[in-house]
Amino acid sequence: MEFVTGYRDALVDFTDAMFRWYRAYLVEAAGRGAAVGLAGRQDRCAGLPVDAASPRWILHVLSGSVSGHAQPLDERLLQDSEALLSAQELRSYVSTGNKHGAQYPQPRLLFVTDERGALLGFDFGEPAGALQEIIAGLLCRCMETPLSGGEPRRPESMAVGDAQVHRVLQEGSCLSRLGVVLSAPCLRGWGPTEDFTLSSARLRACHVCKKRGFEATLTLCVKCRAVFYCSEKCRKIDWIKTPDDVSHQNWCSKLQGYMTHEKLLANLPFTFTQEVTSDTFDQERFLSSRALNCGYWAKQSMLVQAFNYELLPFWDPSTECTPVCLRGWMNPYHPLKKEGRILMQTVPVAGPSVKTPLTSWSDYYAWRGFDLDSPVAALLSCPLTIYYIITSLAPRHFPELNILTKQSLKIHIIEGAKEFDMLLVFWELSVLLPHVAFEIHFVGEGLPKEADEQQAVLQRKDGHVTLVHPNFVSEEKTDKRIVRVKGYSRPYHMLQGPKPDLVIGFNCGFGLSDTWISSLPRLQSLRVPAYFSECSEYSCAVSQQSMSTATGGSVSEAGVNPFRSPLRVAGGDNNMPWYSNAFLFHLIYKVAQNSKREQNLQHPHLVNPRHYTQPQHSNRTTAASNPSGPAGTTPDSGKRTRKEKKQARNAGRRRKQ
Repeated sequence: MEFVTGYRDALVDFTDAMFRWYRAYLVEAAGRGAAVGLAGRQDRCAGLPVDAASPRWILHVLSGSVSGHAQPLDERLLQDSEALLSAQELRSYVSTGNKHGAQYPQPRLLFVTDERGALLGFDFGEPAGALQEIIAGLLCRCMETPLSGGEPRRPESMAVGDAQVHRVLQEGSCLSRLGVVLSAPCLRGWGPTEDFTLSSARLRACHVCKKRGFEATLTLCVKCRAVFYCSEKCRKIDWIKTPDDVSHQNWCSKLQGYMTHEKLLANLPFTFTQEVTSDTFDQERFLSSRALNCGYWAKQSMLVQAFNYELLPFWDPSTECTPVCLRGWMNPYHPLKKEGRILMQTVPVAGPSVKTPLTSWSDYYAWRGFDLDSPVAALLSCPLTIYYIITSLAPRHFPELNILTKQSLKIHIIEGAKEFDMLLVFWELSVLLPHVAFEIHFVGEGLPKEADEQQAVLQRKDGHVTLVHPNFVSEEKTDKRIVRVKGYSRPYHMLQGPKPDLVIGFNCGFGLSDTWISSLPRLQSLRVPAYFSECSEYSCAVSQQSMSTATGGSVSEAGVNPFRSPLRVAGGDNNMPWYSNAFLFHLIYKVAQNSKREQNLQHPHLVNPRHYTQPQHSNRTTAASNPSGPAGTTPDSGKRTRKEKKQARNAGRRRKQ
C-alpha cells in the first residue's frame, strides 16, 4: 500500500479534484443533447432539499484576457495532477473561452461557491448566446454533484457578481425552473463574509481507482476503518494485491492498531485542539478565521502565494548589500504580534536547564509566556523537535557522545527544502540552548539552485533577529550567540565534507523518493546519529522496510513526538491521523562483519540483533600447559607457535578424512 497524504502538496491535490470534477462535467455536457433534456434535469433539481448550511450560493465571474502567468501555472498544476486534462486542452479552453471553438477576446471563468467559500463547481463560459444554457447546466451539476462533497442540494437564492451575467439571468428562466431566486441587484458592493475562503478540505478518494467523493460513494474498510474504497471490487483488488507486502490483507491489522492511537495524537493542550485534530479539519478555514495570511503562515496555505509574503532566505552573494526583502526587521510570525515580539526581540532571563529539559508544548508555552490559544506551535515544531532530540533522545540513545556538554553542534537537515524556506524559526534553538553554537546545513535537491554553497547567519542586532550574509556580521552591536546556516542543492550522498554531529530529517518519506536508496547507504558509511520524523506510524513502518533494503540495517521503535504540529493533515484516500513530525525514530546501522565484537563493546546501541552473531571463543591452551597463570590463559595467549599451527592444520585434515 502507498499513502502520500502527508507529503503531497495540498494545492496539487485540490487541483486534481477540481479537474476530475471538470472532466466529468465536460463529458456530461457533451452528451447533454437537446434543451428538453436540460429542462428535465432542472425540474429534478428543483425538488432537491435546500442547502441549510448556506441557503445562498454565489456565481462568481472572472473576465479578461489571460496574462502570461496564467497558462504556465495551469500547465504546471495539470502536469502535477496526473494530467487529467492535458495542457493543450486547457489552453484551448482559456484562449477560446468555451468548448465549442468560437474565438472571444475576453473569456469568462464561472465558478459557484456557497457563502463560506466551499467550491461547488466551475466552467469556462461564453460571453453571449449559449451562456444561459451553460449556467443552467453548471448549476445542475453543482446541485447534483457538488465539488466540495456532501449530499445533493440546491440554494434558496443565487447572487451574481457580474452585471452582464446578472442581466442575462434576469431575462431567462433557468433559475426559476431550478426553484432558485435571483438576488437583486447585482453584487457590485458585495464582499465576502468574515469566514469566506476557498475550502482546502481534501475530497476523499478511493485508495485503488482514485475516484473522488463526488464520483462515487466511499466507505471505510469495515475492519481497520482506515482506508476508503468506492466499491467491493476495489476492496477485493486491494486485498489480494501483489506482492503480498503491499496488499491490504498484509496491512489491515497493522492499520487497525495505528487507528487506536488517534486519541493519543490528539492529546494536546491548546484551546483549539478539538477543531484542529478533527478528521474533517479544514486548515485553510482555520488560517483564514485567524487572519494568518502573511509571514511564514503563507507557507502553511495553498491560497496565499504573494511575493511580499515570502521571506526569502538567500540572495546573490556578488552584491555588496542585503536585498530589500531582507533589510531591516521582519516578523515571520505576523500577525501574531505578541508571539513575534517575544520570539524575535525578547531575550529570556535564562534558558531551560539541560538536566530538566522541556518535554511538552505546555512546558514550552509556560516558559515563553504564550497563551494556549496561540497556534504558533505549528511554525515552531521543527526547531522544538531538534531541541527534543538533543536534550532527551540523543543522550539516551548515544550516551558516549556527551551531546549535552558540547559547546558547538553541526547538524545536517536532509531533504530540508520546506524547512529551508523558514530559516528564522531556527533562531529559537539558540534561545533554548544558549551555551551551544549551532551550524545547520540544509541539504536536498528541492533547495533553490542559487542557495547551493551559500551561507547566512542568524543574529540578534539592535534588539531584533535578522538574517544576514556572513560578511555583514558585526561583533560590536550583535548578540554573541549566532546560528550559522548553509544550503546545498544536491542529494545527501553527493555531499562531501566533515561529519556532522547529528543528521535530522523531517517527514522524510523514505519509500517515496529514490534519493533515499543512495542517501541511506551514505549515512551507513558515516555512522553518524541520524533521527527522522514521520507523519504517521504507517510511514515509520515503510521507513523500516526501506532502511533494511538499502543498507541491511534497521530503525528504532518509533515514539510519539511531544512537539509535533497540532494541525492534522486530512487523509486523501484514508482516515488515518496524520500530523507533521508526529513520530520520531533513529537509524540502527548494520555492523560491519570484521568489527562486530568491537562495535558491540563500544557502541551496543548501533547493533542490529538480527545481523549480530556472538564471537566464538576458543581456549588454545589449558591450565596444565601453563601452570603459572590462570586457567585457559598464557602470557601471550593471542599468538600460536609454528608447531601449534602445524598441529592445527593436521587435525583439520584428519577431520576431513
